[in-house]
Amino acid sequence: METQLTVQQQKAISLRDHLNSPQVLKQIQDALPEFLDAKRFLRVVYTQVLKNPRLLDCTRESFLSAMIQAAELGLEPTLGKAALIPYQNKDKLEVQFQPMYRGLIDLARRPGKVKITAHCVYEKDEFSFTYGLHEDLKHTPSMEPDRGKILGAYTCWTDQETGTPTFLFMPISDIYKIRDRSRGWQAYLKYKKQTVWITDEGEMCKKTVIKRHSKLQPCSIEMEMAVVIDDQVEMGEPANMIGEGLFALPTTEPETPNLNIEYKEKILDKTDIPRDKIDDFIKITAEEQKMTVNEVIEQAIENADSFLEYLKKWHEENKEDFQCPYCDHVSPSEQGRKKHITQSHKDKKDEKQGGEHQDPKSAWTDNQYWLDNIMPWQEELGMPLFNLVLARFDAKGIDEIPVDRRKECWLAMSAEADKEE
Repeated sequence: METQLTVQQQKAISLRDHLNSPQVLKQIQDALPEFLDAKRFLRVVYTQVLKNPRLLDCTRESFLSAMIQAAELGLEPTLGKAALIPYQNKDKLEVQFQPMYRGLIDLARRPGKVKITAHCVYEKDEFSFTYGLHEDLKHTPSMEPDRGKILGAYTCWTDQETGTPTFLFMPISDIYKIRDRSRGWQAYLKYKKQTVWITDEGEMCKKTVIKRHSKLQPCSIEMEMAVVIDDQVEMGEPANMIGEGLFALPTTEPETPNLNIEYKEKILDKTDIPRDKIDDFIKITAEEQKMTVNEVIEQAIENADSFLEYLKKWHEENKEDFQCPYCDHVSPSEQGRKKHITQSHKDKKDEKQGGEHQDPKSAWTDNQYWLDNIMPWQEELGMPLFNLVLARFDAKGIDEIPVDRRKECWLAMSAEADKEE
């Protein structure tokens, strides 16, 4: 136990020194809103690490990514506003930032234009509501120690300028549908892992209805991004806002091949091999050698000639020609072929996707035909995104898609694949 404690202390000291380095400190300060101080923010983060030592075993890239997300939104991971949660991702432990319900309320209130409250309704409470032209909601909580089971939750948003209130109530059955799709709940059912849906069910019910109501209200960009991040984490997807729009990952340890000057001059400018193929080779090498992508890039820069020789050999062994089905164009990769078709033959692609299945009686009503056409999207999109598309059709599995909506579902999968490109 003493040796293990020493190892944890060493990891904690190393992380603390790294977070307090001038470069990281400046990036955090630049990301934070004016009302938050970088040193205080880092102290809060470090306190959470001491409370949950598993964070020390997470990858440095994911830790920095989660911190930047928290900083950009101005949510300290404490007091029920947000959390840094370690998740197992295949053979790696990664940190994911997740806003909590108090954090969402804080983001909604910041512009100073709305007042927002959230409450759970229990069996022994007095509760009634009416929708329509004259909306009304009345809730008198029971004063008994045990208020019974949760029947649902609601939020009230009041415009501070006009004084106009709006409310949204979600019955527990609707909340449970969202809970049942979450990664935390699935892990609880399969492995009996602890989940906040068990330890803090009321908080999660309120957060769920706040997120649903926020989609009907004018919100700040920070609020919208927080909801997107939370949805991604709940569905088991990486919350990747890094490098796109609102968030930017510190340049100390990028997760994908770096475009710094030295790497560009010594590697990228010295070969005609497509960039996506170089990225693939680097990632494969990192996995085989059990190294990080950064470490492979550093060695590639130090031994550029040797790296380029191995790269060329690997590329020749794995080189494939991907010819366009509509013309003589040949792309160096499948990704390039798809991009060419999208840019040059969009009309034919749409015709193939939509016209090939005009007759529902001979196509989508055939269950085997349906399975043969929908199953490839699992591999193309990955299970989290595949399941997310299915969820839009209120289905947990492909067998639950009604016959009259199968074509619509297939086209939705195709649209998501185009976005991924």
